[in-house]
Amino acid sequence: MGTQATVFNGFKAVTNLLKGMLDELNSGEEYYVLGARYVENLPEQIRYFIKHHQRRVAKGIKLMMLANEDIKPKIIPDTKINSEIKYLPNYLMTDMQIFIYRNKTLLVVWMEEPLAFLIESEVVRKSFQKYFGAFWKIAKK
Repeated sequence: MGTQATVFNGFKAVTNLLKGMLDELNSGEEYYVLGARYVENLPEQIRYFIKHHQRRVAKGIKLMMLANEDIKPKIIPDTKINSEIKYLPNYLMTDMQIFIYRNKTLLVVWMEEPLAFLIESEVVRKSFQKYFGAFWKIAKK
């Protein structure tokens, strides 16, 4: 199977993709997030991620996360369970989050109507994994 890319629009579509990621992953597997942040004018995003991390922890899925420095004091407590989190300076961050798991890369742009691009490709996943690794080296705990 070759590379597949699909665009999703809207809060429900994006959160269904994230729910699907947790459904797909098994206990002991992990996923990576680059650019974790909360959007001030999107309170339902925080409500969603509270439930998301409760499900993730209950399933035993590990999280490797690079977050914006400014969310450190506001981070959802369950996010810290079964995870490694480092923080990047805010100047490196955008409104986009990148989720990397299995052979998939999910790019989410958080705005009033969230937009997501799901790319199924081992080559693309490896490329984003390299970016993650480079940023991981310069991030702070």
